[in-house]
Amino acid sequence: MKTLERFIEEHKLEIISGVNAYLNHVPATASCNCPRSGTEHTHADDNMDVDDEDVKQWILNDESLYNWARGEGVDI
Repeated sequence: MKTLERFIEEHKLEIISGVNAYLNHVPATASCNCPRSGTEHTHADDNMDVDDEDVKQWILNDESLYNWARGEGVDI
């Protein structure tokens, strides 16, 4: 059985990248101050300061992340 801490250690960058993309998604119907305004795109936030506790809370509160962890054998 894999621990949640081990799962976070193995997948932290991928989880942060996915959450970052979700949080910073701009739909085509929205406007922004960038050259891609009016198109569906993402504003990357490369400065996200995320610790393991934040990632743990995301996993515990997001169904898809939770199911991914469970699928990897994490006993939550």
